[in-house]
Amino acid sequence: MKSVNLSVALVLSLVSAGSMAQEKASLDVGGLDFVPTLDVSLQHDSNVTRSNSAVISSWISLYRPELRLEKNSDITQVSVGVSASKGIYHSSQNDNFDDYQIFVDLGFEFDRRNQLAAGFVSESGHDARGTAYSIGIGNTLLGPDKYKRTTLDTKYSYGAQTAPARFEATVRLRNINYDNDVINGRPRDRSEQSLGGIFYYQVAPATDLVLDSRYTNTSYDSITMTDPNFVSLDSKTTNLLAGLKWESTAATTGFAKLGYQKRSFDNDLREGFSGLKWEAGVVWSPIERALIEFSTANDTLETNGLGSFIKRKDYRLDWRHQWLERLSTSSAVAYGSDIYVGGLIPRQDKSTQLDLTASYQFRRWISFIAAYSYIKRNSDVVDGSFDFDKNLFSLSAKLSL
Repeated sequence: MKSVNLSVALVLSLVSAGSMAQEKASLDVGGLDFVPTLDVSLQHDSNVTRSNSAVISSWISLYRPELRLEKNSDITQVSVGVSASKGIYHSSQNDNFDDYQIFVDLGFEFDRRNQLAAGFVSESGHDARGTAYSIGIGNTLLGPDKYKRTTLDTKYSYGAQTAPARFEATVRLRNINYDNDVINGRPRDRSEQSLGGIFYYQVAPATDLVLDSRYTNTSYDSITMTDPNFVSLDSKTTNLLAGLKWESTAATTGFAKLGYQKRSFDNDLREGFSGLKWEAGVVWSPIERALIEFSTANDTLETNGLGSFIKRKDYRLDWRHQWLERLSTSSAVAYGSDIYVGGLIPRQDKSTQLDLTASYQFRRWISFIAAYSYIKRNSDVVDGSFDFDKNLFSLSAKLSL
């Protein structure tokens, strides 16, 4: 309880320090803007390991400091920083974690038609027990499932925003390595290389035709595999989509894309997929300061322990409202369906999530956030090992200069 009391005291002390607030949002360091921030959160999780038996509940203290250096001009944007996340579970110390991240974001505008952006992230992170590869077996792990991941994203854009035609090309290189590469007899360390291209062509004053193509090559590190009968999970995925992006009125914007996806495995013994692919989203502002957003998509994902891959469908409805200059709320309902393809036992999971958030900007340099989430997952597997529900309450403070 001492750590719980410390978190509460720190949140309250941030309120009482209002009269001593700095007026500057950043510090000048050798011509660069130095931006430090600190997030402090006190949470209560009713089901830490997302289990349907031997349920663990706990108070959690979370601390996330971040240090960032920025330099922005008309043609160049540079941001470099480090962040850390520390989680303390007061009734389940096995779930404590320390995560770290280094990131670099670059942007160059060579002229009004040519822009280049790049981002690099190196992180030492974790999957909480009962998530990702430990769904249904969270209680069997001794602690968080730790990994190291690096991601490089680049995007080249040709064409001004007001031009009748423009093009974007993207490249993503990602590598992930778990401290324990094999879980449930499956390798997890892998690298991904993705190429993408999006073409926009104006077909009406507020409507663009969109042609979207993406290709991803996924390669698993099988060096640590001890089962000679295991069939490789290496795969290639191609997406071809076409649709519209529009802004029909000042209050409504959206996009809808429909097309084809093919996922094939290097080893023919694994079942692949070819079929319908969609992505869509609509944002509507019925009244001033209110936004309602609906989004949906389907995809094929890397398996997290069963079968060859996961067929995923998502639907989400958000409502965000700015009640006062300093007070805003958001709420969201999400539904997802996961079908595990290629396993010995058929499996389909359905998940529902409700999020409620209220944010108050107490001062320019500090805001408070109260949030609640309810998560429920049901599976058609008879033993019910993948079923769970949980409630998560949190009170957070975000502090900056």
